[in-house]
This record gives sequence, C-alpha cells and structure tokens, in this order.
Amino acid sequence: MSDLHDIRNIAHMDAGKTTTTERILYLSGRTHRSGEVDEGSTVMDYLDGERERGITIVSAATTFERTIGDTGLFARATIALAPAADHSTPFAIENKVLDQGVPKTLIAAAVAALSDGVKTGGNHGYPLIYIDAKLVDLEIHSERTTEGAILGAILQALDQAIRTAGTTLLEPMMRVKIFAPDESTGEVSHFLQSRRALIHGVDDVRGRKCIRCEVPLAEMFGFSKAVPKLTGGRGDCSMEPCGYRPVEGAND
Repeated sequence: MSDLHDIRNIAHMDAGKTTTTERILYLSGRTHRSGEVDEGSTVMDYLDGERERGITIVSAATTFERTIGDTGLFARATIALAPAADHSTPFAIENKVLDQGVPKTLIAAAVAALSDGVKTGGNHGYPLIYIDAKLVDLEIHSERTTEGAILGAILQALDQAIRTAGTTLLEPMMRVKIFAPDESTGEVSHFLQSRRALIHGVDDVRGRKCIRCEVPLAEMFGFSKAVPKLTGGRGDCSMEPCGYRPVEGAND
C-alpha cells in the first residue's frame, strides 16, 4: 500500500463503497480509526449533508472556454449531485450561488441549464430521477460570459459528475391486481413470471383469487387482453403506476 496513490471503488448505491474505503484507509495506516457511516465519522463523507444523511455527494467543477471568431467565451460552474431523500418528486434543483456580483439573469440561465440537463441527461440519455442537484458556484467574466457559455459549463459539470457517480438504469413498474378463479391461478402465475413480474401474494376475494404483483411497464402490452383468455373469460385486472425498479445488467 505504500506505493498506492489512488483508489477507485465502483459499485451500486448503498453497496458499501464508503465503508470499504474506510477499512482500506485504516488497514493501510492512512487513518487512525475506521469511520462509520451511521455515526457520521467517515473520512470520505466530509460534507454536513453527507454526514447527516449517510450518503455520498458527488460534486464537479468545470470550465467552459471557447473562441468563436474573434470572440472568447468563458464560464466556470460547480454543481453537486446527491441521492434524493424524498421520492415524491423526480428531482430537485437548488441554487446556492449567493455572490451578488453574478447577474441574476446568468444565475437563472445556470439553474435552467442544470434543470434541463437533469431532464435529458444520464449516461443512457434518459432523464435522471431521485436526485438533488445543486448549483454550488458560478464564475463569470464581465465581457466573455454569455448564457451559451453558462450552458456549456453546466452540461460539462453534469456529465463529469454523472460519470464519477455512475447511474442505475430504472424501468417504470405497474402495481397489478388480477382476479381469477382458483383453477386458473397456476396458468396466470406462469404467465406473470414470463412477464418478469414480482408476485407479492394471493388473497381470497369474493369467491375468486386476487394475485397481487408488480409488472414492468414494458411487459404490459396486451396484458389486459391476455387475462380473460387465461381465465376463460372469468378474470379481470386493475393496474396503477408504482415507481421504478433497476434494470438488471444495465447499470454503469
């Protein structure tokens, strides 16, 4: 470990990256104790928000410089991304730039660029959800900074932060209830398994079986027509959105 300068620990969220890194630092003699996420005593999570929530916040600062004709463009943006504690909204954008020297129009342009980037960003080109994105700092030049330069800096910072943190590809899920006669439940269950469904349970409801499950939205095509065929015309179903689930084998 004496010749080791950099450690890259890549894994899914909540997989134990911080804990593992804390153990490596302690066992290599770089720290005097191994910090604990639950105690807020880790070296890796040094921001107040990280210690309070037990998560790692990824930040990125990038400079956008271009020369178009005789005109030079400049902007430098710093952003921070963190997993959202509240999943009631897809994402949250917050402005932390308090420098009165930055015109409000440019701050508004930066916030709008960050919001648009989150909606269309991600390594797969899909919108980002369940994250808190913050505009931490914005550096400008009185003559060289335009809204276009701000946009470039924000998108570069967002791309860098995403590549550092990695993403988990999610697919929308539907909460489904299928009502079917007892003799049809086996065939219906087999059908659900072929649609990658998660079956949560089977209840007795008014002389029929109610199969409670979650099914990926991508597997719902032709679903409502298939149920009557599987149950001899005596079955029906109800469905509603219920969130997202990671797609196996598609994470960065």
